[in-house]
Amino acid sequence: MKIAVASDVHGLWFGLDYPDADLLVFAGDIFDYYDFDQQRNAKAQLDELKMFNKHLGAIKNRYKKIIVIAGNHDFVFQKFPDEARKILSNATYLQDEPCNFAGYKIYGSPWQPWFGGWAFNFPDHNANFFRARAHARKAWDKIPDDVNILITHGPALNVLDETSRGKKAGCQYLGERIEDLDECILHLCGHIHAARGFVEKDGLLSVNASNCYTHNKISYPMYIIEVDGDAMAKVIN
Repeated sequence: MKIAVASDVHGLWFGLDYPDADLLVFAGDIFDYYDFDQQRNAKAQLDELKMFNKHLGAIKNRYKKIIVIAGNHDFVFQKFPDEARKILSNATYLQDEPCNFAGYKIYGSPWQPWFGGWAFNFPDHNANFFRARAHARKAWDKIPDDVNILITHGPALNVLDETSRGKKAGCQYLGERIEDLDECILHLCGHIHAARGFVEKDGLLSVNASNCYTHNKISYPMYIIEVDGDAMAKVIN
């Protein structure tokens, strides 16, 4: 099975060079911000979501399945969840829920630690550590024990999570949960553009698939990942 993955395209999804694969994944931050008021921003994204869905309709015959999760810029999925799901008819949208594909259990979640109060942020741990921890653990406890492919917008702590300023921005509690996922072979994420890359450890391939470094252009091509019959994942492009 081949997986093509994109993340953090920030409204530039039309500029991607889409490789052929069995599964196409968007790991969040499909859209950018258009208004500093979150509600107005989400309404503007409703119109763009219609264009994005039409775009997916034009390429979906190249893939057996398309999976989308939201990121911290994608207010439309947080502010208008029911309407957004109806619009996104050409993909499977995952928000703290699983699906199955080609014999693999896949789980998607948009959450990440506090990042300026954007969409799908946990509470600010500096303001209330215990509340932030409780929200994070509640979110990650929903991940099934038998998941094979995990898609989250944000990375785990100390795994492809270092910002351009040298700060570790991953989630400690996501990392703790991943340690208990014995059947997970692939973790796809984005969010921290400067940490794009991949690393394999103890049978788990982690991929930060960010396509933008800044928000005004596509800086990197999409990764292609191959999952073989022995349930091993590797980057092949």
